[in-house]
Amino acid sequence: MVFRFSQKLAKKIKLDLLDLDVSVPLSENKFLDWTAHLFAADHAQYIIVTNTFSLLSIIFHGRGITDERDFITQTLSMMRQYMHAESFELIFERIIVPNTRQIFMSKSSNRRVTGSMSKLIEIAKYYLLYDNISPYEAARRINEIPMSYLEHATPEEAFPRLKLRS
Repeated sequence: MVFRFSQKLAKKIKLDLLDLDVSVPLSENKFLDWTAHLFAADHAQYIIVTNTFSLLSIIFHGRGITDERDFITQTLSMMRQYMHAESFELIFERIIVPNTRQIFMSKSSNRRVTGSMSKLIEIAKYYLLYDNISPYEAARRINEIPMSYLEHATPEEAFPRLKLRS
């Protein structure tokens, strides 16, 4: 499994950016490559973790996440919760869980993905602040938005269509 970190999030969880390898190749299994970023909405920290290929995203509170272990534990817990609720439980249990024994960390480097994530974050901020909804519900809503990166499919449509091998 691969997690690609923004500079902000790497700093929060005390990852040395110089130690992170930007050359970690894209995972052959597209379900196992994720990009993560830290953002703030009204003085609260949130983390968004987005599948690098489908843009399917989960959002959760960043409070209390201070190191790599906290990040991985919370990410996998929230991923499990989201995927079970949104009918992706087989993908999570059969593909993601068995591949969590070996996790690679990298800097985020794909500008198209980070640019798409920035758009999703702005929309999520609106939902969190003005609609006063939970991070889970904000993620559910942004996963229903058609994205040009996905040729106008939604992340929730694109995710189950990923192929195991590139």
